Amino acid sequence: MTFITQSIWFRRILLLAAVTILLWLPQPFPHHLTKVDFQAYWGASYLLSKSENFADADKLLEVQRQFTEWTEDSAQMTWNPPWLLAWFLPYTFLKFDKASWVWFLTNIFLLFVSTWYMWRLFPHQESTRKLLGIGLLVTFLFIPTITLLLVGQISTLILLGLTLFLYFDRKNEDFMAGIGLSLTTIKPHLVYITLPLLLLHLLWHKRWKALLGFALLPAVGTFIAFWLRPTFPGEYMATMGESNLLRLTVPTLGYFLATVVGWRGLRLMGLVILPVVLLLWYLQPRKEELNLVNWTVTTLILSTITAPFGWSFDMVLLLLPVQYGLVAMVEGRVDRKTAVIVSFLFVFCNLFMLYQRTLEVWDDKFFWFPIAVAILGGTLYGFRTEKTRLPASRT
Repeated sequence: MTFITQSIWFRRILLLAAVTILLWLPQPFPHHLTKVDFQAYWGASYLLSKSENFADADKLLEVQRQFTEWTEDSAQMTWNPPWLLAWFLPYTFLKFDKASWVWFLTNIFLLFVSTWYMWRLFPHQESTRKLLGIGLLVTFLFIPTITLLLVGQISTLILLGLTLFLYFDRKNEDFMAGIGLSLTTIKPHLVYITLPLLLLHLLWHKRWKALLGFALLPAVGTFIAFWLRPTFPGEYMATMGESNLLRLTVPTLGYFLATVVGWRGLRLMGLVILPVVLLLWYLQPRKEELNLVNWTVTTLILSTITAPFGWSFDMVLLLLPVQYGLVAMVEGRVDRKTAVIVSFLFVFCNLFMLYQRTLEVWDDKFFWFPIAVAILGGTLYGFRTEKTRLPASRT
């Protein structure tokens, strides 16, 4: 027993030493890798730390040119809610190069934790959880994952948030479930169907602790931002009013259809889809028996396909349905022939996305990928065996 205890502590000390060494290694990537998008978050948080207007494009451009080697004529902007910047304030204590390296390692950690929780949540069989390595292999070979890591994006926080919500919901820990769900608010347009649905579910069942947890992080982040820059609400809203986000060239079905048909209003198809989904939820006869995992996976795919705007690296959120399907195949809950065909097609789609990356095509050419994931997921669902149903959510 003493030997086992000493062995555990030895491994923990070894892991801590390895993490410490990694954190203090110099940034190993060229100036553009892991930094392009991260510089927007770091720069805006840096301005907030100095109590300056983080929504001022000119000030942000000045910071980026001074600290991040940005050479373009306009700043790399962030359009996320201001409370996000409060969470990034600790990174501004580091020089930008070091901060981008630490965020890269943070992203890897977030992906690992998300996958770990998914493989605690999805399996029916205890033995499946020991096959976490398969899930990690898929996570880190997923092309949106690689893209996200190389640009320094933050969508991993949303993936983690949804995973934590589902995990703690299953464990009947409402407050922690709400905190997890609050992470999705940093990019609400990516979960524009999923988030309202889950909030409606919590309200319907009067789960006040979960709603309190949901409000906590945004409230604390907003308070910090307000304390450092009391005038930020008006400044932020003014900048958002000039953003023209719906003019961006993005990999969504709405943009593709709007381009083909010539009607920009198709980018707002969510105004029709969201109320239809909420109505379908409302019409369910026994809401206490609804499976939140199934609803979350389905609405997340639908949100990703039809979002008003977003980017190919945001498709890292599809890891939730991908891992869901992977666990089902590993456990034999899908016809074997179907599982082999779907696996082959998924690998093909991933490789084709990589091929497109090598051609350096513009981001809008990736709109097909979440649609392909939806088709493959629907195929797995259609050929499931009788033992595929997960336990219902606690209400």
